[in-house]
Amino acid sequence: MYCGVSLPVTESSAGVQVPILALVEEWERGFTVVLAPLDDDGPSERQLTRLADIARVDEATARAILASRLSLPLVRVSTEEEAGLVTRLLGEAGFGTTILDDQTLELRERSRRVRELRFGEDAVDMLVLWGDWVRVARDSIQIVVEGRMIDTTVEILEGSGRKRGTLDVQDTSQYFQESYAIDVYAGSIEESFRLKPDIFDYTCLGIVPSPMLEANIAELAERLRKWVGPSRYDSSYRQVSKLIESAWPPASRVHSDGQRRRGDFKKYTRSSVTTEAMTQFTRYSRMRFALTTGA
Repeated sequence: MYCGVSLPVTESSAGVQVPILALVEEWERGFTVVLAPLDDDGPSERQLTRLADIARVDEATARAILASRLSLPLVRVSTEEEAGLVTRLLGEAGFGTTILDDQTLELRERSRRVRELRFGEDAVDMLVLWGDWVRVARDSIQIVVEGRMIDTTVEILEGSGRKRGTLDVQDTSQYFQESYAIDVYAGSIEESFRLKPDIFDYTCLGIVPSPMLEANIAELAERLRKWVGPSRYDSSYRQVSKLIESAWPPASRVHSDGQRRRGDFKKYTRSSVTTEAMTQFTRYSRMRFALTTGA
């Protein structure tokens, strides 16, 4: 209880072990168990039930994870031993897995931001924000990962309840904001680049930018997809973002504006909860690169 040493796995205890999926904070080092797609036509009912039990998800989510036919993060735990236990339990149910260490993703290493692109026959020139032009050969590009994210903000207005010390919700408002990112990976994460719509000059594509941001992003994405080839262009994040929340939930933060008075002279408290998906996408993007290169 006090020494901190993990209990050994014995023959008698191996058959009754179950994973304890405690929350691992974003800043903590974690180990993610990535589920490989099945080779056959579909899972058995036993596999669906076992997957839902181990990952702590409902059967509908488990079915959707397997139907995606993609390698997806299933759980994130704090030790390699816990990840090994989850891997063993999934293996006994007929699933293939990979353990991904957070250190492999190098989340503290920021990709270089790109301002402009110039496509050549065998290479692309990228103007790095606050930097110089960088040439990247087409053959050196391992994968390009596209992300389309929805961030939400919920504002809550609470007033003093009838009973002392209680609060009464007076009004709520919800806002959505869509954001985009495209990651280009060459030989390593240090040689990765990120294209974001708020800092990108679309005139370098030889087009008149549309007043609709989505149209500009679609044009840029299509140019990149054709240039690198469909096999190296991954746009799956938008379809699976909800399915990976059990392992990598979006980051959330709470902000309070304190107490204020309105026209009725009563005290009200206004607060907001913001959920941001950019960190989740970065994890997913780095995972796709790691799986592609076998890092």
